[in-house]
Amino acid sequence: MSDQASGLRSLIDRRPSGVRLGNAQAVAVASGKGGVGKTFMAANLAVLAARAGRRVLLIDGDLGLANVDVALGLRCQHSIGEVLRGEVSLARAIEPGPCGVSVLAAGSGAEWLAHLDVGGLAVLQSELTNIGTAFDLIVIDCAAGIGRNVLFFAKVAGRVLLTLTPEPTALADAYALLKTLAADRSIDVQVVVNQALSTSDARNAYGRLRAVSGRFLAKEPCYVGHVPRDEDVRRSVRARQPVVTYSSDSRAACALDGIFRALLPPRASIALGGARGLAIPCVVGGAMASSSGAEAR
Repeated sequence: MSDQASGLRSLIDRRPSGVRLGNAQAVAVASGKGGVGKTFMAANLAVLAARAGRRVLLIDGDLGLANVDVALGLRCQHSIGEVLRGEVSLARAIEPGPCGVSVLAAGSGAEWLAHLDVGGLAVLQSELTNIGTAFDLIVIDCAAGIGRNVLFFAKVAGRVLLTLTPEPTALADAYALLKTLAADRSIDVQVVVNQALSTSDARNAYGRLRAVSGRFLAKEPCYVGHVPRDEDVRRSVRARQPVVTYSSDSRAACALDGIFRALLPPRASIALGGARGLAIPCVVGGAMASSSGAEAR
């Protein structure tokens, strides 16, 4: 793992000083364990950011088991795999999603994508850096675990939203990922607890992670909030819609709004509108409507 991380640092550090993904802010949503709501978190935060007037690109970074398009009720025509094979341009592969979010899908069931070599990652980094100038914010839904692709996206973004649940297995795997990320001090890690039974349940989970990371890693990740268990989340997932549009006044949606504001404070200088040169519709409640990136109602 140390050789793998070293190789990725060497690859990414060849970029010009200060450049990550064009001029865009970026956050990689990651988790140690699967099934903790990482895709749910990434999709909803992307929609909230777009409704706040940001030009948002949501990237499915789970390159082997992609499901962002499924979660959003989309049928994407192109994917990252086609871009890397030279079949389509990255700009063409980006497709419109809910409420002004632009979506870059990934291939599902493609073993070669799940284990990209350094050459493939270099091509992907170059493509994303070029397209990043068209966006204010890039949200990356990473795969679960500590694989090469996860470390690549974490390093490129520079900020990781570590998603976990209060279960012991989720906490143990979250620490394993945090331990891997801690080797690179340039990566800012923030924690969100999903499916919490209560505020104290969430804070206890974060407290356990903070205690062990402070003791063994000499680094404590910042806590940005929690999302409570909410039946509306299950309903929204089945409806293939973000809960913030499916049930905007639900407990989960309100909590996500607070997390969004803590993670990505509003910036007055951000211009409204979708990505330059892309016509982006807004999807609310399954209906298509035009959107300039302003909040859908």
